[in-house]
Amino acid sequence: SLSGNNVSPFSHYYGGYKHQYLIRASELTAAGLTAGTFNSLGIVVTTAGTTYNGFALNLANTSATALTTTFATPTFTNVFSGNITPTLGTYTIPFSSSTFSWDGTSNIIIQTCWSNNNTGGTAAEVRFDASAYNAASYYRVDNTLPATVCAATTATTLTNRPQFIINNTPICASLRTAVVATIN
Repeated sequence: SLSGNNVSPFSHYYGGYKHQYLIRASELTAAGLTAGTFNSLGIVVTTAGTTYNGFALNLANTSATALTTTFATPTFTNVFSGNITPTLGTYTIPFSSSTFSWDGTSNIIIQTCWSNNNTGGTAAEVRFDASAYNAASYYRVDNTLPATVCAATTATTLTNRPQFIINNTPICASLRTAVVATIN
């Protein structure tokens, strides 16, 4: 599915956003990931947006199984800080501040935050999956500096989450169903 309505970490319907996305350990292991170092995060961008100022990308191991209307506060590792301009296709953010170490059993939270300190504009939309739990939360506001947006504590939850690619491995939130093909 294509995003819209605040799913994308690159939403720009407002001048600044903070997002958290929960990925359960079962999803990571089903994708073939094992405990170890994550060094990049990819997102499939379907509509190019703009430059996002003060973009911060943080990851954390967590025991949370769903997100709530209060942003989670585990110990985050900042893996990227700077301005970014997502391009069409798989847009990969290489971790430049630090790598992230997944313990192999915890769920993880991906947190993004940025602000162009304006009233919004063109959003970069992304592919997303529906999940059976609150897999995303966001805060949006106009005309606010990045540090203030990133300090937000109250969120709105969603059951949709972008299709992430961690270390070149796609992560799917959708339940998979076996398909039987009969060839005659």
